[in-house]
Amino acid sequence: MMRCHICLPDSRILEIEIDPKGTGQSCLDKVCERLSVLEDDYLGLRYSGPKQELLWLNLRNRVDQQMSGPQPYRFQLRIKFYVQPHTIQQDATSHNSEKMPALVLEGENSKFMEHGAQRGVPRHSAEYRMLQEVASLPTFGTEFHAVRSAHGEQILFGVGPEGILLKNMSTNVQENLPYPSIHMATHRDREVYLQKIDDSGELQPAVGYRLVSRKAAVALYRCITEMHSFYRCDTVSCDVSNQFCRDLKGTLVSIFNENSELGKSYIFDIKRTSREAYDYARRKLYSLSQSTQTLNAGNGHGSLQSIYCDGDSVNLRF
Repeated sequence: MMRCHICLPDSRILEIEIDPKGTGQSCLDKVCERLSVLEDDYLGLRYSGPKQELLWLNLRNRVDQQMSGPQPYRFQLRIKFYVQPHTIQQDATSHNSEKMPALVLEGENSKFMEHGAQRGVPRHSAEYRMLQEVASLPTFGTEFHAVRSAHGEQILFGVGPEGILLKNMSTNVQENLPYPSIHMATHRDREVYLQKIDDSGELQPAVGYRLVSRKAAVALYRCITEMHSFYRCDTVSCDVSNQFCRDLKGTLVSIFNENSELGKSYIFDIKRTSREAYDYARRKLYSLSQSTQTLNAGNGHGSLQSIYCDGDSVNLRF
């Protein structure tokens, strides 16, 4: 079996084992099962690359083909796609979400909770208010990458729900690029290229941004595409879900059999958009509530747990 250690938002370590050829999804599934989390579309597993790059484990590809070094492989459970607090439907997901934005606020979260306790605010209410405060920040849901311009200037490259933020760390000049103004994002080796559309609708020359490694460049390219798909699209396009690459051996075999899976790695692992993720979780929770109520109707006993779905309380019997 393959051993993995998962660092949770509260710093606890979860030890799990998966099949030696298991995918990233099988790893996340075991984590969510242990935590009783159903809304896994918002979550991901992060790890550090050879040059300390922060990378997301690709859930569609084998874990052992993405990691190096001895087992146990070490990951951090983190929110990959941030959503507004009122759209989180399951208590377990909400509990993890409350702790994850706290990492962004660092000490401010504990101060907020202490202030709430002094005013007699229940912990659950204080946590929800804290989530609302985080969600109101201008950079809520933005993932930042360190890049350099063609002139060697340090740029903070942020990818968020509405578009891309570029901040020159030397001059503090900031540029905001909404997604409709971006014609195309591509990558080659250690560089990511953006081609913008000006106010008159004309295409501008592509601008390149250099990262510390090819893995970091792929991570940024993947981030741009998946963020746009999740927040701005009605469904994940086939161009995104079907994009893949092959290693040398797989490329040679594909010359004779183009349908071969040998050496095939998917570029993106996003499964659903924000709207699809919400609807999918709602259906799962409803199905669970129906099956649980049916089971307990036969048993004639059970305690009540309340799960909120689209503003309505659904009683589950366990």
